[in-house]
Amino acid sequence: MKNRYQELINFVLANASPNIQYRVRKEMLKESINTSEMLSLQSQILNLPKVKKAFACQRENGFFGSVIHGVYFDGFDSTVDLLKRNGVELTDPRMIKAQEALINWKDYKKDHFYKAGNAMDEHGRDGFRAIWAEQLVELGADESLSQITEQIEIALNAFRVALEYSSPDDFSKKATFRGEPRRYYIKGGTFPAANHIRILEKTLSWRTEKNLAMVKSSYAHCKEIMKDYHDGIIYVN
Repeated sequence: MKNRYQELINFVLANASPNIQYRVRKEMLKESINTSEMLSLQSQILNLPKVKKAFACQRENGFFGSVIHGVYFDGFDSTVDLLKRNGVELTDPRMIKAQEALINWKDYKKDHFYKAGNAMDEHGRDGFRAIWAEQLVELGADESLSQITEQIEIALNAFRVALEYSSPDDFSKKATFRGEPRRYYIKGGTFPAANHIRILEKTLSWRTEKNLAMVKSSYAHCKEIMKDYHDGIIYVN
């Protein structure tokens, strides 16, 4: 089995594109990014057409695209995801500039995601501020930044509050959306959702023994009260 694994690794290193080779060497073989082979691969990655296109959409102030949450080359989050998946290092000056731009981001009221995201944020439902915080983490920002600590606490609170629920009726109500059964959050209601989980997954500062035990307990509780419910929940009151 071990020999087969090594054969597969050798095949990938001999035949794969530079981005895949780079990530295999770095993430699986734990090779330093400062070796001559890795530096050469990083140079090749930066010359990939999709990587060059992503950097071409970076504004003068460092912001990628025109909105925080959107498609490749227009949405900041999707573009950062593309660059990281292709192996671009956070030490690249343009990635550092992107982090600085996001820390000082002031244009969110012009963002087309702002209206929906703001409505979600108003009730702690992981809106655009959660995406903002997550992208700062993705770019290696310090977890002590207020944008990040705020979202960590909101996520933890979603798990804490969920422990008090005994059914979906405690935080949502039945309705229909385009003829399909759905639920709407009641005013002030919240429940652990994807962005809550992602910010906790990607950060470490909150991981005390007490918090870890609470999240684990709440997660199991949430699964239990939602086990017979399979329709969506709409993020409006």
